[in-house]
Amino acid sequence: MDSILSVRTRPPAPEAPAARPLPLPSGRAVACSVEDGLEQVSLLGPTGELEVRVTFTERGPVLHVRAVDLVLEARDEVAIRCGRLRVETAGDLEQHCGGALRQTVGGDAHLHVAGDLRTEADAVETHARLGDVRLKANDDVRLNGERIKLNT
Repeated sequence: MDSILSVRTRPPAPEAPAARPLPLPSGRAVACSVEDGLEQVSLLGPTGELEVRVTFTERGPVLHVRAVDLVLEARDEVAIRCGRLRVETAGDLEQHCGGALRQTVGGDAHLHVAGDLRTEADAVETHARLGDVRLKANDDVRLNGERIKLNT
């Protein structure tokens, strides 16, 4: 006697229709939607432009913020942990640190400056653990000091 094995499967969830944005007193609106299987919650500006969107993906939530300014304030620590960090600015980039600055690089470091580079400190020390220290200049190399000591 042949037996037939029947397997019940859950039908795919239907795509939710795009909901009308819920207006807020400020003129902004909140909208929830499902597009290509991705759930999204969006905050729209008064003219309908996207300001904040959270997309829930299989890997986790993705946050997209579009703002005039972005200010992060924390009483103690701001920590960023990620696989890759890229910062781009069309204008200047400034860093201010009231204490010590420590940088650790696991691989090579390359600093490319289109203009001049100036380093200023009370004392400067350069140490090559392995290999040479090379100075190369298109023009003169100048060493100015009270005493210049070589091989001491």
